[in-house]
Amino acid sequence: MKKLLAVLTVCTMFLCAAASCGSGSSYGGDPAKAIQENASESSSIIGRWEADDETLRNASEGKAVSVKKCILEFTEDGKYIVDSETDSSDLLCIKDDGIYIKGRKADQYTYNGKTLTVGDLILERVDTVEASSLYGRYKRADNSNDYIYDFESSGVGLIIRHRVAEYEYHDDRKIITYRYEGGENQFLTVEIDGDTLKETTNGITENYTRIS
Repeated sequence: MKKLLAVLTVCTMFLCAAASCGSGSSYGGDPAKAIQENASESSSIIGRWEADDETLRNASEGKAVSVKKCILEFTEDGKYIVDSETDSSDLLCIKDDGIYIKGRKADQYTYNGKTLTVGDLILERVDTVEASSLYGRYKRADNSNDYIYDFESSGVGLIIRHRVAEYEYHDDRKIITYRYEGGENQFLTVEIDGDTLKETTNGITENYTRIS
């Protein structure tokens, strides 16, 4: 059991780091300001952008999870929104006969109709599915709703993430400065060509196509 719990701890840490597209890096400048003015002046970036297949493949290469979808949205009122969906079935999933971690059935877990506990991982239901069923949507008890664990059917485990930050677009430098609540400023380098957006972080470029 101890070995399984150790695997679960690693699994939990990995899940928290998954779906990291659009994560950015630390930026030591002044806090973002005049967000709404900058967003309005740089209207070319405003809209929703979806990662292309190559970007999703590169994000998943060599990892135990697979990024299925990543959408960036820049709003006129200065909001930077990242929505992503990651398939983590090989790390954590539910089947009719119990919980599976890295393909191995967990020999112990507790479930009271609302809270599911497996080792150090504590998940709370966020849906209205029948309480007697393990299948459904959960969030970590020690985390916000940023991460939703969706066990929709046997053998399927998805991580759905929705994050909202404030941003400022520096059109002259092609840099986006953004900050999540309570966090430090971070930045992205972007290049927009019509309906294509290229985002570069730490030397890695991701490609997005405008969808609205």
